Amino acid sequence: MEQHKIKIENRNYIINIIRKNVKNINLRVTRKLDIYVTASKKVPIEFIIDFIEKHKKWIHKKVLYFEQFITNINDRNYESGESFFYLGKQYRLKVQESDINSAKFYRGYLYLLVTDRNDIELKKKIMSNWYREKAEKHFHKSLDKYFPKIKKYGFEKPHLKIRKMKSRWGSYSYKTNKVTINFDLIKAPKYCLGYIILHELVHMRFSHHNKKFYNFLTVLMPDWRMRKKFLDEQVIKNL
Repeated sequence: MEQHKIKIENRNYIINIIRKNVKNINLRVTRKLDIYVTASKKVPIEFIIDFIEKHKKWIHKKVLYFEQFITNINDRNYESGESFFYLGKQYRLKVQESDINSAKFYRGYLYLLVTDRNDIELKKKIMSNWYREKAEKHFHKSLDKYFPKIKKYGFEKPHLKIRKMKSRWGSYSYKTNKVTINFDLIKAPKYCLGYIILHELVHMRFSHHNKKFYNFLTVLMPDWRMRKKFLDEQVIKNL
């Protein structure tokens, strides 16, 4: 992977240049402030650098936007009173000592039952496992809900994979017929999760984000823009 250094508004940025078999030059800034440019091996480096220069203001603006929402999850102690998001709502944590290690949702609170209240890594692992269990349940349920909208066009139901993703909410692979969804979406409202699921399902019919893709998505989900906006502007604050 190549890298290019650039200075914008007295700040130094490192641009990661990835060579792939793509038609266009793509630029993205991740929520962790990593900057990537994807381009074909045939595109001269001079052309890519010129492309970066033309998009300096956009890069700087995007970085400043994401910096608003950076919180260090590692600073959490997983103690009573801390808040966690689940399906778009914020819940307080209650930590209790127990003979078993588990987590549960009960009467508007998230309960963390642990054998050692001082073991932060243990508490973190239990919460992660709880989120994973809920993600498996709700993500598959959402796929079952929205796939019939695509099934009638002759497609087979895709496999579902859930994992942490740095810069995407989801993706679809033609080769494996697999929809991959960002694990963090378990913290988002169900209607946002539904939008991402359907978005990736539409890629089964249209591979690129062109006019046909968005027209078809609009037919299936007329309010997708509202869902996307809330996801990109509000949910990201809580990750």
